[in-house]
Formats: sequence, structure tokens, C-alpha cells
Amino acid sequence: LLTYSASLRRWDWNIDAITEKSVPVNNVGLLINKMKAYEPGVQFALEVASCLGTTFQSATFGRVFSSTSTDAGESIAGACLGTVIADGIIIKVGQSLKFAHDLIWQAAYNLLELESQGEKELMHLQVGRQLLRNAGEERDKMLSTIVDQLNRGVRFVVDDSEKRQLAELNLHAGEAEIAAS
Repeated sequence: LLTYSASLRRWDWNIDAITEKSVPVNNVGLLINKMKAYEPGVQFALEVASCLGTTFQSATFGRVFSSTSTDAGESIAGACLGTVIADGIIIKVGQSLKFAHDLIWQAAYNLLELESQGEKELMHLQVGRQLLRNAGEERDKMLSTIVDQLNRGVRFVVDDSEKRQLAELNLHAGEAEIAAS
């Protein structure tokens, strides 16, 4: 898993073998403490990433941080995630980002529970709203992700027009899934 190369004078590791290793559950607490030590912007990026799941598209993550449907959000997201990528918490796999281990994802997701009751659901709703706002021409491709995020925070939707919009989005997502199968 981890070896020292005297000729190169550095440590080398096999990230695939490391991610396949199981992490004892009691280490989740250690991971949470490490994550709580990050700056607030980095913690927020981890929380958003955890809402998107163990593996997610970097463009989707970037759209959560974007105020438009351009690539500006991706550069902001990249800056926020730089620390955790450097620390090996999240790894790049092509155009995707992935938590290095399921228990690392769980620890990041559990940070939301530590803040207040309902924080996870509210974060999902906010992520869904941002994705819907910033999806642009990619909206149809991202519809299932958008609807999933909005549905996870549905109890915080109080506006009737937003409830109607969510019902329509669910209908379109369901029709798209049926057409795809």
C-alpha cells in the first residue's frame, strides 16, 4: 500500500489498493474531526460534495457554486476543493470527483448533522435550487440529479409555485426515466 523509494527519495502509494481497504468505523470520528479543522469554505465544499454522493461530476459541483450557467462556478469549486483533493479526501477520476472511500463520504455527510436538525435536507434543497438555476442547456441531462436534490429537501418548500414546479419536474424526470428504459 505504502512504500518508500530510496532512489526517488519519496513515498509512493497505490491509491486503488488503499481505497479498497476497509476503514474501521471508529475512524469516522477522526475523519470528522479532521474535516471540522478545515476552513469554513472548504467545509462547505465538502458538505456540498457529500450531498451529491460518493461520486459526482465536477461540472455539476461547479454549477452549485456558479451564479450563471458558465464555467465560472467550476473554477470557484476547484479552488474550494483544492485542499481536500491535495489531502486525498476526494480524488479525480476523469471528469468526475470521488470520495476516496465510502466512510470518508459518510464522515463529510455527517458534518451536516452536527450543525442542526434538518441541515442535510436544507442543504439538499439549496443544492437542487442552484443546479436548477444554473443548469442552462444541460437541464434535461441533469434533471434526475436536480429532482433528487430538491426532493430530499421538500419539507422546506413552502411556496405554492415552487411546489407546483417541483411536481412538474418530478413528472418530467419520471417520463424521461420511462423513455430511457
